[in-house]
Amino acid sequence: MSCAVKTARLFFFKDYRSDPFPGASRGAWNGKRKKSNASESGGIDHDRSIKAQCNPAADGAHLGRIFATTTLAPAFATVTAMIFTWIKNGAPDVSMSLNGALAGLVAITAGCDNVDAVGAIIIGVCAGIIVCAAVLFIENKLKVDDPVGAVAVHGCCGLFGTLAVGLFDYNDGLFYGGGLHHLGIQALGVVCIAGWTIVTMTIVFMVIKKTVGLRVSEEEELAGLDPTEHGLESSYPDFQPKNYKF
Repeated sequence: MSCAVKTARLFFFKDYRSDPFPGASRGAWNGKRKKSNASESGGIDHDRSIKAQCNPAADGAHLGRIFATTTLAPAFATVTAMIFTWIKNGAPDVSMSLNGALAGLVAITAGCDNVDAVGAIIIGVCAGIIVCAAVLFIENKLKVDDPVGAVAVHGCCGLFGTLAVGLFDYNDGLFYGGGLHHLGIQALGVVCIAGWTIVTMTIVFMVIKKTVGLRVSEEEELAGLDPTEHGLESSYPDFQPKNYKF
């Protein structure tokens, strides 16, 4: 709350000599702008300090580290997914490698500002393996048709990335001597988000099923949704349309 108040002061009251909160800092507030006892430069330095405390990304060096971790994780996830499919199938899978890039981005999102380069690399490698394993499990074991691997990328890797903050946070992560407390908080967050999503979307899908319906007809399934739903002959340019003539 303190950070929120200070940030509001910083961004909504551009005149650094004014103070909208009585007795809160340098100048007194009586409904009019009053000149602060502190100098203009001193006020700016003070508010810059507030901004850095409330928003670490305001610090250029910290922002650079965020860029680095957000780049390292998807890069290593992409390579990991490529190697995984290369070993399994005898050739690298381009689409799975691209899903690896997405998986790395999803996994690093929660902790991009609280992990170091080594942590980001490990998170990326794990995400690359998780997305490949999850796609195979969902399609082959659960028999769920997820053609783009959305559940594996956003569901499984999102869950892992949220938990990974409690493991790789360089302030109080488990692997950095912080114990289980932060990991427990992250796990609680995962449970709460999953519970809310399951309940909410179950209601939404039930309403859709009883009204417009969740599935198309069997004929439309066989023909495909490109011509029946979107009016397209094919949305895949590398596939030859049926009535294509040389």
